[in-house]
Amino acid sequence: MSYFTEEDYQAAAARLLDAAAGAPVWVFAYGSLLWRPAFEAAESRRAEAQGWRRDFCMEIRRWRGSPEQPGLMMALRKGGSCTGLALRLMSDHAHAQLVQLLKREVDGEEDLRALRWIEVDTAEGVVRALACWADPIESRMFVDKPLAEQAHMLARACGAIGSGAAYLHQTVESLARLGLADDYISGLEALVAREIMKLASQRAESAMILDTNTPSC
Repeated sequence: MSYFTEEDYQAAAARLLDAAAGAPVWVFAYGSLLWRPAFEAAESRRAEAQGWRRDFCMEIRRWRGSPEQPGLMMALRKGGSCTGLALRLMSDHAHAQLVQLLKREVDGEEDLRALRWIEVDTAEGVVRALACWADPIESRMFVDKPLAEQAHMLARACGAIGSGAAYLHQTVESLARLGLADDYISGLEALVAREIMKLASQRAESAMILDTNTPSC
């Protein structure tokens, strides 16, 4: 894949701004943007995306994973519904804020194709919002794992910015603070917790065996 240069990011942000056609630019936050936005929002609204659902379907080998133990990143898949936040960019700084968002979310043109304009419902009405990593995802990172395998990977993956389990837990906490819920996320967290307990038990048993086999002086 060809990676974006600074000029590429600037041009991509300009194209997205043109697509907004002069309307306020909204971004739909459903994962890490809930607790660590890439920009300072001019306005934030609770929002629901009908016809979309969260899914850990992007395999990552850096950030929260490694080549030896890949992790998973969240994306939006078709079906169900997803609650989160609609974040409005500052009108005077929309281009610069889009550049910030793109630098965090995409590496190149292939990744850019997974950005979608979707409609989300808010208490003040429907808004058109930009969603990062939304179906159809034509990416080298896309995977379709059963829930048990997602839990297995998230419980073990860790990278430069943290673990997959922490990413999942922060999503759960962010939704709780907003008074929102997601059965898929809650169920997955329970499975990940079970996997972590299993790992801790296995390590404790290994340590006991090692201690038993160590000759005393």
